[in-house]
Amino acid sequence: MSHSIKTFFNTLLVTITLTRLWAVSLFYLFGNNSEFTNRIINDGFHNYQVGLVLFVIGLLFRKFNKSVVITAVGLGIFLEEWPVFLNDLGLKTNSLYHTKIDFISVFTLVAIIYLAFWAAARRHIKL
Repeated sequence: MSHSIKTFFNTLLVTITLTRLWAVSLFYLFGNNSEFTNRIINDGFHNYQVGLVLFVIGLLFRKFNKSVVITAVGLGIFLEEWPVFLNDLGLKTNSLYHTKIDFISVFTLVAIIYLAFWAAARRHIKL
C-alpha cells in the first residue's frame, strides 16, 4: 500500500481519537447539564462543518503534499460528529452521539474502507 494511503488512514484514526477525547473531556470537565456544555451543544456551529470544509479543501488541493493530511483531518472531524450532521439534515440521530453504536460504526467504517484500499493495492501487486 502506498505511503500516502497509510498516512491518510493513520491521520484519520488519530484525528477521530483526539476529537472524541476532546468532546468527551468537555462532558467530564463541565458536566452533562452545565450551562457551558448546553451552550456548546445547542450552538448552530458544529465540528463537522469545519471537517467538511477541510475535507473539500484537501480534495481541491490534492496536487499539494499536505492535502492527504488535510483531507484525513477533515474526514476524521466529520466522522466524529456524523450523528449531529444527520440530525441537522432532519433525521433524529442526536441520541446516537457518543454511544456504543456511534463508536463501533465509525471505526468499522474506517476499517472497511481501509480493507477495500488494501485489497485494491494487493490486486495491483504481482506475487
